[in-house]
Amino acid sequence: MSIDALQSRTLVLNKGWQPVNTINVKDAIGKIYCGSARALGSDFVTYGFEEWVNTWSDLSIIAKVDQHKIISCKKFEFLAPEVIILAEYSGQTSRDAKFSRRNIFIRDNYTCQYCYKRFPVKQLNIDHIIPRSRGGNTSWENVALSCLPCNTKKAARTPEEANMKLLKKPIKPKWSALQCQLGQKLPNSWKTFIDSFYWNVSLIDEE
Repeated sequence: MSIDALQSRTLVLNKGWQPVNTINVKDAIGKIYCGSARALGSDFVTYGFEEWVNTWSDLSIIAKVDQHKIISCKKFEFLAPEVIILAEYSGQTSRDAKFSRRNIFIRDNYTCQYCYKRFPVKQLNIDHIIPRSRGGNTSWENVALSCLPCNTKKAARTPEEANMKLLKKPIKPKWSALQCQLGQKLPNSWKTFIDSFYWNVSLIDEE
């Protein structure tokens, strides 16, 4: 079997077809094989293990996809399942995003919220909209990314006092508890189930 294919990610849905986790393809195949999950095809039909292999091992299909999506066995090849649906679990994971430096950078898209330009990480810092010296707290609603020049210009003032309009109102983002890894393309098969508000990034297990 292809090691790359086995280690790629599979989106896990609960019985209500809501995303609850991601696992590697090897574990996803194991769940399908033992009957605790079913694979979801691009036709939105669910498949047991034998049904999946028989349906998605057609050479005309295999030839059109990336090699890292193919599971190669001794006698046949078949597509790695990108989405599975659990047979029993109907619960949900927390949709609250962890309040962390990384997630603030992701929320604000590495963009200064005062001059609206993107910058490398080292040229950005986290600004308190209402300065801490004036009672501002450290929360999703009171922090925003700022480039160094804008941060210096704003100083210990509010945006209104500094005549600096925020790009957008800072809010606590709502997304799946699945963590984000930047720089990789979200599989098309996931987009139906992952709201666009979660950003166009791949999902990995919670750290």
